[in-house]
This record gives sequence, C-alpha cells and structure tokens, in this order.
Amino acid sequence: MAKNKLNPKTTELFFSIDRNIDLIELKTIRESQIYAQILKEVDAVRQARYSRLLNAQVSLPPLFIIANNFCLLLISLLSACLILIHYSRTRVVVVLIQNFMIWMFFAAILMIDRPITGIAPISIDPLEAVERALNR
Repeated sequence: MAKNKLNPKTTELFFSIDRNIDLIELKTIRESQIYAQILKEVDAVRQARYSRLLNAQVSLPPLFIIANNFCLLLISLLSACLILIHYSRTRVVVVLIQNFMIWMFFAAILMIDRPITGIAPISIDPLEAVERALNR
C-alpha cells in the first residue's frame, strides 16, 4: 500500500478465500445464515482494503503546491513593500505576524493533505489463517 499498489500476495489470498467460500456446501438453515455472514464480512474487508488504497492515492496536485508557493512569495514581497513605504515598528510587527499566519495556513494545508503512507500497515496473517481454515 505504501507504493499505491495492491499487494499481489493479499490479492491472491482474497481470490483463494473466494474460491474456498464458493466450494462450501450448505446443508442447514443455520449454515446458510453463517454463510451469509461470512460473505458480508469478506465484502467489508475487501471494501476497507480498496478504500485504504484510494486514500493512499489522493493528494493535492503539484500545480497546487507550486501556485501556493508563488502566492506566498508574492505576499512576502508585497508585505516588504508595505513596510518600506511607511516604516514604523508597529507596521513591521503587524505585517510580520500576518505573513507568519499565512505561512502557517499553507503549511497546515500541506500537512493535512499528506496521504496515508503505510505508517500502520495491515498484516495479511489473519487472511492466511482464514484461508487455512477454509482449506480444511
């Protein structure tokens, strides 16, 4: 997932689990209910996996970052010009605080936008255990 790709081993495990679930022969109503619950849980796990992959791929386009940096540069230059036109200590402090707040705003956007990088990877061990149980 850290490379924005599905793990082939996990994909193969999902196919194997699907094949094994299809081979289950249901004899009682209780088994049918359990089978329906198994299908529901496998579907939920698969959906969580795909949404995690989509979240890992979503991020701001590079053009947005370039435009932000350009705007920050223009704001800084404009602020410097304002300071030079009518110099006073109060104006310098106010303009520097405004610049700092704008920089922090854009930095927050970039920090919040960081995609999921796989800091908390999900192990495939439970899927392998399910596959072994279904193969019995």
